[in-house]
Amino acid sequence: MTRFIYYAVWTVVIGFVLYQGSEYQSYLAKQAETTYEIMPRAIFTTIFPILVGMLLKLPDLWIQRLSTKWGVDWPKLIVVGIPSLYISSELLLSFTPLAPYLPFLFYISTTGYPTLTMVSGIVFGYVVLDSIRVPNDRT
Repeated sequence: MTRFIYYAVWTVVIGFVLYQGSEYQSYLAKQAETTYEIMPRAIFTTIFPILVGMLLKLPDLWIQRLSTKWGVDWPKLIVVGIPSLYISSELLLSFTPLAPYLPFLFYISTTGYPTLTMVSGIVFGYVVLDSIRVPNDRT
């Protein structure tokens, strides 16, 4: 019963954060339409999915805190984390002078946006926290 309550509370917290985040994103969209300042919305659109991914990992991280040790799972962070960070930050990267030279940026921004960037942001946030703690039996 304790685990049930634990997960129910986390579900409510995650739902609340998702609701507030979508409300704030809607507010930023309206602000961008009136002031023509799109950077706050671009920054939020990039960072919010990463925070959601971290929030999704927190319940499991809290339960496993005693059965794991501190460390970094570099292969997971490099192979999964770096590409997902690249895809999730494509909106911000498109404002840099390097944008014409970055591979797949045009494809991501025209074909996969916003679903691909949102999902990869969630994956990156989850992988970052999942890579920090390494189970004792993993090498």
